[in-house]
This record gives sequence, structure tokens and C-alpha cells, in this order.
Amino acid sequence: METVLWIIALLSLLGISFLFSGMEVGVLSLNRLRLRQLSRDGDRRAARLNRYLAEPETFLWTILVGNTLANTTATVMVLWQIQEKFQNDPVRFGIGGFCIAVVFYTLGEVIPKTLFTRFPNSLCLALITPFRFARLILRPLVFVVELLVGGMLRSAGGSTFSGNNFANREELRWLMQESGAGFTHEERAMITRVMDLEKLTVSSQIMRWDKVVSVEAPAKLGEVISMAREYQVTRLPVWEREGGRRRIDGVLSLKRILWEENIDEEKDVAEFVKPALFIDEHKRLEDALQLMQKSGHRMAIVVDRNKSEIGILCMEDILSVIFGEVSL
Repeated sequence: METVLWIIALLSLLGISFLFSGMEVGVLSLNRLRLRQLSRDGDRRAARLNRYLAEPETFLWTILVGNTLANTTATVMVLWQIQEKFQNDPVRFGIGGFCIAVVFYTLGEVIPKTLFTRFPNSLCLALITPFRFARLILRPLVFVVELLVGGMLRSAGGSTFSGNNFANREELRWLMQESGAGFTHEERAMITRVMDLEKLTVSSQIMRWDKVVSVEAPAKLGEVISMAREYQVTRLPVWEREGGRRRIDGVLSLKRILWEENIDEEKDVAEFVKPALFIDEHKRLEDALQLMQKSGHRMAIVVDRNKSEIGILCMEDILSVIFGEVSL
């Protein structure tokens, strides 16, 4: 009877080691996009796994503590039996210990990690319920370990994991390449272009001043409307000469003029000019987009390091990087 209980206990410990070792590598190979989709579709296992992944530090500590306890207990049990049988024969004891180590390593590390790497989603979801019970049992011990480690980190000036899924955009880009089978070619290209915004600067998308359709003040509305019709533009920078240099007065939007009930073409454009937004040519395109969104501007004047105007940047220019040609 004792032998049967011993075998059952040993197999249970090997099963626990299989579970934790597999989950450890499986979560690194998961298709997170597929997992979130299953969760939104009402799959309770996927929802539970997503909740665990939202607390990565606790999740990984549970795996580490559980795996360590299972492997240590199983090793002690087997070595105790071997010692009783071969306590007077160190050679056989050593051979037996080596064979047991190979078996444990194969069943508790190699096989589960190979399987979970090959079938991460299906196996992690299939075994999430056993993992849930193991997590509940180990929760007090994991809590103590987290407190101790957290205290040690704080005393050393460190901090615990913040919970970000991706360390940088390159990891997110890799995820898209590996797990983006549910996206069309156009969708993947669009997401890639969004991530590429951080590499682009304003200077890569500006229209140089010598190609800009602009208005020199003073000017009448009639002249501006004629220019807009001729060049098919809706916004024009307004400037005037001051001491032999060009000074930007602002930006004139034809859409603002169209709201006028009675358009007097003899009016001066200065009445309709909106203060301009100035952006440095070396600013990241991503930051320029956020700045234009916050300020409500659809056109910005681009300046160089000497604060001289070198061109314009329109919202359409930034959005075209992401979506292709657009018209606003």
C-alpha cells in the first residue's frame, strides 16, 4: 500500500512539474491577439489566462515556486528510496541518481517545454484549470516570496515589474510578424507604418517653402479665393515683409471664410487669419501629430534651428504616412 501511495505521489509531482514547466515557456509563445479574441468571444479559460497574464510577476512567481517545490520534493523522495536500497553501494547509488535525474529532466523539462512551444495556445488553455487550483494552493507562499523579493529590490534601489507586455516597439513588431495571421496585408502594413512614425522626423514630410502656395499681406479675400481655386488648396500661410525678412502672420483657412453669410471679397485677409503653429524640423513626426491634434491645427509652419521658415506640414501629410493618400 505504501508503495502504491509513493508511486501516486511521485507521478503527481511529475505532473505538477510538467504543468509549471510547460506554462513557463508556453506563455512566451502565446498568440496574444488570438487569446484576446477568444476572451471577447466569451471563452472563460481565455479570460482567466488573460487575467493571470495581466499580473505577470505573480504569474511567474507561482510557476517558479510550484516548479521548485515539485522538483525538490520528487528528488528527495526518489533519493531516499535509492539510499535505502543502495546505501552500502555508492556506485549503484550514483548510477541510480544519475538515471533519475535524466528521467526527471526529460519528463519535467524537455517534453513539456517542447510541447508547449509547439502548441502554446491549446495546451495553456487546456491546463489553465489545474493551474488555477495550484495557484490557489500556492498563493500564501507566493505572497510571502513577493513581499521578500519586493523588499530586497526596494532596499537595493530597484523596482518590481511594471506590467508592460512589450519592452519596445521591436517586440511588438515581432509579435505582428509571428501572430498577425488574422490581419490582411494592408492592415499589417498600416500597423507597421504606425510603429515607424517614431523613426520619421518632420523634415521627411514637409513641403518646402518654394513650393508652398502662400499669401503676402496685405491682400483681399477675392485674391485669396482666386488663388485657392487655381491651386486647389484650402489653407494658405499669410506672411508679410518686415525689415527685408519674411514674417508669418498666420494661416488662412478657406473653410472659415465659407461660413460667412455675405462674403465681401474686398475685406482684408487679416480678419480671418488664425495664429500659426510652429514646429521644429527635427521633431518626431509622431510628436508633431500629437501637437497638431491638441492645438486643433491642420497646418503647421516648419522652422529650422535658426527659427527660419523652411516649409509647411499638413495633417494630410502625416496621415498619408499611415493610411496612404487622404484628403481633409
